Amino acid sequence: MIRGGRSELLRRIEELKVPVSTPEQSLQREQKKMKLWSDIIGKYSQKKLTNKWDKLPAITGVVKHLRTAFRDECVAGLWRKELHRYLAWHSTEFRDSTLEARGIPYRAPTWPWVSTDNVVSIYDAGENGPTPLLRIHGIEPRESGACLGSVNSAEPELAGSPDFNLCLNAQGPLNKLDVWHPGAPFSGILYAHGGEDSIGWSAVWDEPIARFTRADTHRAMLYTVPLYRYPVRGWPVYNIRYLLLFPVEDAPGYYYRVGIAKCQEVEGWTSERFLTVSNGHDAPCEEFLGEDEGHRFKII
Repeated sequence: MIRGGRSELLRRIEELKVPVSTPEQSLQREQKKMKLWSDIIGKYSQKKLTNKWDKLPAITGVVKHLRTAFRDECVAGLWRKELHRYLAWHSTEFRDSTLEARGIPYRAPTWPWVSTDNVVSIYDAGENGPTPLLRIHGIEPRESGACLGSVNSAEPELAGSPDFNLCLNAQGPLNKLDVWHPGAPFSGILYAHGGEDSIGWSAVWDEPIARFTRADTHRAMLYTVPLYRYPVRGWPVYNIRYLLLFPVEDAPGYYYRVGIAKCQEVEGWTSERFLTVSNGHDAPCEEFLGEDEGHRFKII
């Protein structure tokens, strides 16, 4: 409906083409850009494609149409500028029992939304803009075999596509999260950190939690890394968004994404302690740079 369709959508696209001259206008422009893309992929992810391998190719025409207005490059369904903001996508269905699992072999990396068949949206980080906490050193081709499942050999045109073989080269404080699953349906999660239970986190999973929870104990050891912080409107506090990661077996330093969490930054709480390395000194990584600088690792 972009071409000659709904005038409201065309108006929003044209607004993004207007030059900006102040930092405030630039922030507003990024907010509008993110909201527009969130609306588009929200509608798009509701559709049922005949061939799920077409998830990314089928939206390429929309990406090309928006590229000039966004003044940006789209990689695997996410825009490079303000990439940390677009990584805050989430499944809109919160109940574990209704989520669809990612297929194996994966058709795309786990860090972009095109890896899932659930309906997705992007969290709003506020009109003041988020402060990045995750350092993104680049997007690069993954090493062959460094993935749980590889691109299906029956789809050679996808196996050769860079969008389907990319990993996120990142840096940040990885910390262990001992996750207890209270049973579905649920709206929250209970985390244990350093032997002290805390319920200050709100998590949304990318796929059914049963895929990575040990059936015998209903607990799992995940890792978390802070993505960004942003001010809460009308309150003198900040929220922090974290990526929830699971280590790739037999590939030290590689992780795949399993969800996203949010909590308030409060001194002394579990959330505040996760801004530095406090419970992940032995986390599998390419390089450990200290408690403040964190780890170098890759998300595939």
